[in-house]
Amino acid sequence: MWSTDSHKGEDSGLGGECALIASRSYSVLSLHANVALAFETEHRWANSLGLIVEGPGSWRVRPGLALIREDAEGEDAEVSMLVGAVWNRVYGLAFDLACRRGLEPSNEPSEWRIGSTWSR
Repeated sequence: MWSTDSHKGEDSGLGGECALIASRSYSVLSLHANVALAFETEHRWANSLGLIVEGPGSWRVRPGLALIREDAEGEDAEVSMLVGAVWNRVYGLAFDLACRRGLEPSNEPSEWRIGSTWSR
């Protein structure tokens, strides 16, 4: 990741993230466990843990729910929930839309995410 703007007194710079994802699919749902380590553009280390539950892969639109714990150097850990859906299209193309919200009252406001995945 590369940040080119500097807002709220933050430095811009180079950062990166390495993640390990383990998945298991059953006929009624899919489970994904995520572990990630990042060096943020603010030059500090962060890590995250996540558990994702998705509806059946055979459905055209699959609902999804994720619990995520993020911990950055010098900050309190944050726990959030993401609720969304994945729309399967043709030729390995899928689109997703989700809303993420912190579970603590002091956490930042909601965040909307949209994405696409192409797989063969």
